[in-house]
Amino acid sequence: MQENGCKRWSMGLKFVQWQINVSIHETTGQSPFKVTFGEQPQIGLESYVLPKSLVAAAKTEEEIEEFLTSHEASDEESLNRDGKNYEENESNIMKHFSETFIKAQKEAASGQTRAAAKMTR
Repeated sequence: MQENGCKRWSMGLKFVQWQINVSIHETTGQSPFKVTFGEQPQIGLESYVLPKSLVAAAKTEEEIEEFLTSHEASDEESLNRDGKNYEENESNIMKHFSETFIKAQKEAASGQTRAAAKMTR
C-alpha cells in the first residue's frame, strides 16, 4: 500500500484477499480458489466472456477495451432499468404485504394442522 501511496487499508484488502486465495497451500498443494471452484482463476482477457469472433477480429488491445466500454455502458443502463423495475415491484408488494402475509400465515397454520392430524392417527 505504501508503494501505491494508499492510506486506506480497506482499499488494499481485496488485493491481499486475492493473493491469499490464489497462493498454493502447502498442505493441499492447491490454492483455496482451486479447491473451492475446481479450476484456476481466470485473469486478464480470460476473465471476460468475449465472443471468439471479436477476439479474432480485434487487432489491438484498444479495440477490445472499446468493446468492453460499450458493453459496460449498456450493462449500466440495464442495471438502472432493473433498479427502476425493482422499486416499482417493491412498492406493489408493500401495498399488499399485510394481506399476503396473513394469507401465508393461514396457509402455514393449515398445513401444520394437517401434518399434526396425520401424526396423531
